[in-house]
Parts: sequence; C-alpha cells; structure tokens
Amino acid sequence: MKKNIRRSDAYFGLHFDFHAVESTTGIGTKTKAEQIARYLDAVKPDYIQVDTKGHPGYASYCSEYGSVAPGLACDHLKILREETKKRGIILIAHHSGVYDVLACKTHPEWAAMNEDGSLSDTAVDVTSAYADEKMVPQLRELAEKYGFEGAWIDGDCWAVLENYRPAFLKEFYRRSGFSSVGKRGEPSYLAFRQYCKDRFKQYLSHYITSVKQVFPAFEITSNYAFSTQMPEKPSDEIDFLSADASTPQEIRIVARSFAGSGKLWDIMSWGMSDCFISNEGGFGPQAEMHISRLCRSAAMAVSHGGGYQVVNSMTPQGEIRMCEMENMRHLSEFLRVRKPFNFHSVPLKNAAVLFSEYNREQKREDNKLYGKLSGEDAVCDMILDGGRPVDIIFDYEVLDGSFADRKTIILPELCAMPEEMKQKLREFTKTGGNLVICGVKCCEMFLDMAQAELADTSKRILYMEADGYMYGINAPVAVFEKKGAEDICICHTDIMDFSAPVVSAAITNQYGEGKVVFVGWDIFTDYERTRLFSERETMRKILDYVEPNPAAYLEQGPKRVEIVPAVKGETILINLINTNEFYCDKKGCAFDDIAPVCGLTIAVCCERVPTSVMLEPEHIPAQYTYDGTYLHIDVDRVDIHTIIEIK
Repeated sequence: MKKNIRRSDAYFGLHFDFHAVESTTGIGTKTKAEQIARYLDAVKPDYIQVDTKGHPGYASYCSEYGSVAPGLACDHLKILREETKKRGIILIAHHSGVYDVLACKTHPEWAAMNEDGSLSDTAVDVTSAYADEKMVPQLRELAEKYGFEGAWIDGDCWAVLENYRPAFLKEFYRRSGFSSVGKRGEPSYLAFRQYCKDRFKQYLSHYITSVKQVFPAFEITSNYAFSTQMPEKPSDEIDFLSADASTPQEIRIVARSFAGSGKLWDIMSWGMSDCFISNEGGFGPQAEMHISRLCRSAAMAVSHGGGYQVVNSMTPQGEIRMCEMENMRHLSEFLRVRKPFNFHSVPLKNAAVLFSEYNREQKREDNKLYGKLSGEDAVCDMILDGGRPVDIIFDYEVLDGSFADRKTIILPELCAMPEEMKQKLREFTKTGGNLVICGVKCCEMFLDMAQAELADTSKRILYMEADGYMYGINAPVAVFEKKGAEDICICHTDIMDFSAPVVSAAITNQYGEGKVVFVGWDIFTDYERTRLFSERETMRKILDYVEPNPAAYLEQGPKRVEIVPAVKGETILINLINTNEFYCDKKGCAFDDIAPVCGLTIAVCCERVPTSVMLEPEHIPAQYTYDGTYLHIDVDRVDIHTIIEIK
C-alpha cells in the first residue's frame, strides 16, 4: 500500500461530480473495483474529489445523518477509498454547503428569508442550526468512516443570500444602530450587506474549525472563497484556495487572484463544455471538451504555480465514465512533464488591475452577497492580448500597503472607492508608482491628480489613433482641458479621419515622482464587447509609456500568446500559452485541435548573460541575443504551452 502524498505536493487531481437526486436509482450498482483501478492506474492522479452531497441536498453515500439518496444500492465510496488508499491518492469530498435544496424544503427554519418574507428554496440561513446538525456531522463522518483527507465545499460564497429573518435583522439593528435596511446604495443598506457577509464568514470559520477540532488533519476549502467572486483577504482557517472555472477567461483571472494569496491553491476546469440539469437538479455533461483545449486550460492554471484538477460528471448511477479515461491519461502526461518547472513557482510582479469588491458592491443588483458580475471575466484580456503580462490585486492589498512594491496599478472603470484607498493610490503615485485611470467616473474621482480640468463628460462619437489605425467609441467620454498635461493618444471627434478636430480624452502628466494616465472612456468594457485590436494597442502603448521595462513581453510575432513570467529558486520561467481561437470558442467546444503560433520573439529582462536558455518541456536550446538589459529569445513554435527556462 502506497503512502499518501502530502496535500502540499498534490499537483493534478480528478473531480467526479454527481449531484444525486431523489429519482436517481441504482447508485453504485455498476461501480466495480476493477473499473476504478484501471482508471486510476491509467491516469495516476495525486488526488480525487468525489461527490458526497450535491446542490439538491441528497447524500450520495451511506450517511448516518439522513438525506441519503433513495436509490443508493451499494457503498461505492468505500470501494473508491480502498482503491485510492492502495495507490496513495488523496480523497477529498465534493460537498455542497449553503446551497442545499433538501435542507430548505425539509427544515424551513434553516432557509434564508427573502426581503418579501418568502423562504429561499436553495440557500440556507448561515446563522441557523444547519451547519451543526447536518453539515459538520457529515464532514466528520466522511473523515472518520471513509478516511477522507479533506472537503471541497461547493455552493457556498456564490450561493449565499441576503437574509431578512426577523432575528437576523434584530441583531443587525442592535449592532449597527440603524432601524431599517434602507434602499440600495444607502448607508444602512450597505451596512446590512456587510453584516450579511460578516455572518457568512463566521459560518465559514465555524464549520471549518468544528470539523478540525476532531480531525485536525482534515483540510477544507470553499469554492471561490477569497477569489474574484469573493475578493477579500483569505482567512487563517481555510487550508487551501480553489475554484471551478468553466471558461479559459475565468481561469485567467482566478489564477491571478490566487497566485499572490500566500495559500496553497488549485483551479478546477470543466472537462465538458456545459451540463444538462434535470428538473430535480441532477447534473449531466453536454459535450466533452477536446483534449487540446483541456491542456490549454491546465497550462493557464499551473503557469502561476498552483495545482490543477478537471471535473467530469459521473453517470446517474455514480460510476466513473470510462469513455474519458484516455483523454485524462493524456492530460495527466501533459501536466507531469511540466510539474518540475511550474509547480510552486512564483509569478513575477507585473502591472496590476485593481479588482475592487467595494466597486462591485455599488454595481450589484441582485440579493446575492458574492458571485460574478457580467463582463468582469475579461478584465485581464486587453493587456494579455497586447503581448504583456498582467496581475490582479484586491482592495485589501491597497489598504494594507502590500501593493507598494509594484510599478503600475490600473483602475478599470471603477465607479466608487473609499477615500482611504484613494489616498493610498495618490501616495503610491507620488512616491514613484504609475497609475492608469480608466472611465468617466474614475477620472472624475482622481481629477485632483490631473494637470487638467474636465471640460465635458457627455455621450459622443470619438475616434482614436492607434498604430496608424482608427477606432471609434460611441459612449460617454471624459474630455479634458489641459493645464500642463499631455495627450497620450490622439482623439478625433465626429468622423473617422485624421483631419477631424482633435480633443484631449487620453492624457498624462507627472504626479510627484510617478506618472498618471487618464483614459476618458470605458476602454475595458468596450474591449470586452468589441475585441478591437487597435484598442488593445492603445493600452499597450500606455503601458509601454508608464512601465517601459516589464519582466517580459512579446517583441515580435502574432498576438496569440499569453505570457506569464515566474521564478523558481534562481531560475526564470517564461510561460507562453497559445491563445488561438480564444474568444470565438468561449465554452471550449467549437474547435478541436489548436493551431500553433509561430515566429515569436520574446523579450525577457535579465541582469546578466544566462548560462542556459532552454525551451521546455521539450528541452530544446533556444536561440537568443542579449543587449545588456533584455534577452531577445526566438521561439519558432508554440503548440499549446512552452516554457522558456533561463538559468
């Protein structure tokens, strides 16, 4: 029997989703130890996550704490535990948290209450007895009865709702001093939202610590907690960070949100393009994703130093789908040869986009506390598509000053910001940092930093020049009257012609020791909609101006490659990820193989002549020149993921 690897060394995992429902019959009757053994021996995962309770609320194993799926015919978790233990494979539970339809139905006293007094049919009240009477006992049971090493809690932060239970409101009023929740945007409503969030975080801490009091080695994470869907500072209690990303765009931003967290982390991507959901809430895959697309998703995750897992739905009987085994074996081999380079590498710091939860609160219109908002998955795209690397930072990093060693911060059309954060960003710029401010409202917030006055913010048609091309905006635009600032982009009014009148809508000036740039239109939002190559060239020009010496950038070749610079020990690693057909294949199923990207030159900042420059994992010596500051490395071809290793 092989000894289990440590969770900190777990790099590649398989996630088997199920979401058992009441009408499911014969669960586990076809599951065979021989079948599982063949799958595990072919794929060789470090860890497996398997469904133990899905969003419908039924346990898919022999639980002593009720709500067992009526069709459960055999203890298939016992078989899986035996086979994983033989091979030293970590076993982690996929267990739904706040999202529990059955709990809300059978225990209405556990359900969150909506503003109109009705009860939620999906989300529990995090202050109810649900955690102590159902969730914690089941997690302890999985640790004791089956020897599970941990749990991946799904349907938690992204499922939690505002709660209008009378007792909940009474406690909010007592603590806050308000006498009503108020309307959206009012101080009382924002305070209520924050109170709801605080109670969710207390619930999160409570169930984690309650399980670990009895099973201290049992490691727990909550899906999307402390990521882009809950952009807050990670708590000490949570053992590792993880999220299931259904598209490559989502992987881009989530990986960047985890990379600087100081926690162990992984990303799960879907092995299918989408799923069918039955009337009762059961999940079934719609179409398998081509292996080249899966490998690219994996590369986008592990390039930042974390682990990777892939989710595949089980059959309605709780079986592993053997039809996926060969693709999973290929994916495992793709990742294994990259593990020595990528795993536990540390991304270098680049220009960073502020992903602000304070700003998201002003924009949210539903009753969810967390979860994604429309369009925000694209916040990194314009910069990455322009051939430069980029990072994400959260509000708390600005407030605690941990962003101060960066060179450039980008504000992407924020509509609100607390004064303390504004002042931190002003000081950052005054002492030598660079600040790029985008959008009308954001420009208005920081107008005191501009050597200009705001002349107009009305909706207009404006055309910008970019590398000899022009592109238009038909939206509200901040137009400036310069008082010492300079134009950084030539902007024309009314017609797309170089002879049209010029206005100042993109300006720059010194602010203390640093540079500040004002982009007077919603450039990130517009790029998410249009994908204009000329618009991303405008942002590339701005970043080349404020930060002319990035860690790495695309110097020559087609802009079809994502660049992720990192270090591992004394070794520099430049990850190149092929992004051909990236935007016309959102769900990853429109195309099969990915056409290679050819004829690239990558510039990498380097203090001295290297002893070795290799293209990995193929271990091919790279051709390069060195100018005293940058290596200029020729890369003839990137199929899916190539790593430039510089020693």
